[in-house]
Amino acid sequence: MTESPKINIRSSEIDDLPALSRLIFRTIETNSGVYPPRVIAFLKQFHSEEKVSQRIEIGVTLVAEQGSHLVATASLDGQEITAVFVDPDRQRFGFGQLLMQDLEERARTNGLRETILSVSLASKKFYERLGYQIVEERIKDLGDGQSLKFWKAKKRLISPTE
Repeated sequence: MTESPKINIRSSEIDDLPALSRLIFRTIETNSGVYPPRVIAFLKQFHSEEKVSQRIEIGVTLVAEQGSHLVATASLDGQEITAVFVDPDRQRFGFGQLLMQDLEERARTNGLRETILSVSLASKKFYERLGYQIVEERIKDLGDGQSLKFWKAKKRLISPTE
């Protein structure tokens, strides 16, 4: 039996941009059975290479590597966690959870008492398992009778002394 390659979590660098974009777009495209075409196009635009580059520059963007492959990413901007994507072939192996724990710890270290994020239909159960509570439902009209339903969620960060 062979061991799976070690998981390495690190801060993203601008050189990661092409691989990050492929990872994000591939993950979005796997949801084409869940979302209508306008939603998929909106998500790709919302997570364009330019916007990923901005997240790398202004906040904390982490990547998880397994071997030489980027398998997951997530960002923290202030108290908001954004752009959590895990390669579809590597979902349900704990990569997303590891990234979330790292970002929550960074937020806690920065003195934050809670994190917020937007929850998609495809990720709702994942975030609820991590202790996020839905606080608001939102719908973005994308025209032609298509809309994106999502939720705003938050999680109280408990410090080790609490």
